[in-house]
Amino acid sequence: EMDLCGHATLASAHVVLNHLEPHLDRVEFDTQSGRLVVTRSEHGLDMALPNRMP
Repeated sequence: EMDLCGHATLASAHVVLNHLEPHLDRVEFDTQSGRLVVTRSEHGLDMALPNRMP
């Protein structure tokens, strides 16, 4: 398990990219787990999660 809430981050990105800043193609969140980047794609929104070894 990771110390982040991916669903909440993705939901926040949806609000930012579709309602608050619709001209942007990506949003970055600085979290306790590091920087999370969400970008627009042809399928919706893509989020890059950090790769951590157990």
